[in-house]
Amino acid sequence: MDLGAGWYITLFIASIVGGLVGSLSGGAGMVTMPLLLLSGISPLQALASYLNSPQRSA
Repeated sequence: MDLGAGWYITLFIASIVGGLVGSLSGGAGMVTMPLLLLSGISPLQALASYLNSPQRSA
């Protein structure tokens, strides 16, 4: 799957915002998961990339 440069920039900014939201309230998935799904990634890949991201440190 080939995402355009706009999606890469959008997902990069969303990961930064998600990291900030996650560090404050623990809700980074509320920012990053919808954007991953809107970008056209399959739900299984979106969930796997979210669960393996460094923002999700416990």
